[in-house]
Amino acid sequence: MAVQEQVPASFDEVDDVLLAELLGEALGGGRLRGFTAERIGEGVGMMGSLHRVRLDVEGGDGSAPSSVIVKLAGDDAFGRQNAAMFGWFQREVHFYSAIADGSVRTPACHAARHDAGTDDFVLVLEDLGHLRTVDQIAGCSIEDARTVMRALARFGAAFWEDTERVDGVPHAWDSPNPEGFAFVMGECGPQFEQRFPGRLPPELSAAIAEMPAAVMDLFTPPPELPHTLMHNDFRLDNLLFDDEHDEVAILDWQLLTKGAAGGDVAYFLSQSMSVEDRRTHERELVGLYHSTLAELGAEVDPDVLWDAYRRGVLVVSSIPISAGVGLDPTNERGATLLDVMLDRSVAAIVDLDAVKMMP
Repeated sequence: MAVQEQVPASFDEVDDVLLAELLGEALGGGRLRGFTAERIGEGVGMMGSLHRVRLDVEGGDGSAPSSVIVKLAGDDAFGRQNAAMFGWFQREVHFYSAIADGSVRTPACHAARHDAGTDDFVLVLEDLGHLRTVDQIAGCSIEDARTVMRALARFGAAFWEDTERVDGVPHAWDSPNPEGFAFVMGECGPQFEQRFPGRLPPELSAAIAEMPAAVMDLFTPPPELPHTLMHNDFRLDNLLFDDEHDEVAILDWQLLTKGAAGGDVAYFLSQSMSVEDRRTHERELVGLYHSTLAELGAEVDPDVLWDAYRRGVLVVSSIPISAGVGLDPTNERGATLLDVMLDRSVAAIVDLDAVKMMP
């Protein structure tokens, strides 16, 4: 009979014995004598709980890390309900255990477990805290954005028109994704308008009102647009920059989705760059994404990709809209981030005349 792997429901259940078991060969033959932990990532839209764990390892070959990141399901009931409905926790565990292929840098994974009965999960990941962070409120520089576009293209090319070999990851247009989007926009659109009157231009308000009825057409890409894997939460707060190797490490894969090319590009450029930088460099950056894809053998018509980008910019306006309705007024950073994301998103939609991409 197979032994049931332990999956802690909270960090309180993580002790020396369990952590040593989770680390396994990463201890390099040493013995875990103890650890200290601090919770990190609170107040930045983190789904679940995240701890930096500093290890006290005795003996071995010296290869054991000095610290790791332990990620678990959180205790927010509403967040956990949504995570279970959409399978977000299971997706991230599946990504680290079966999908991550080295096409882009991600934290090395020492353990990845998910309990289907409780939806608890645990990930023990490489601590990349030494890499450079960029505050999404400040926005991404053009140099960093070029690094990001090349990384996105490498990831897209690795699964280009070949997503069916990946199990356990739904398409963007698979239930309950469209229904969830339709519900959110149907509920949040009017509430956002009441809470933040005058923040949306009339043409965007009209498009948002039509989105629930048009959701299947919005989510179903045209046949000429290739499919690949999408990170689907591709923003600066989920990226770490390795200047020594001119790389970007990508975190938080819970929303991983099979989708159409260009969606992650739209999310990133429209909400993680300043309005002026996006306006100045937008064509160059989308072009860099396209040319890097082509170098890797992933072909797509540039005009088709540009229209997919415009359509994506419209769809991801749902992120600040829904976040605005659920915003905790005591979270000062959250409120500032919402303002910045909304202003950038609206400006991109207006600049690109993206409402014309409504079906």
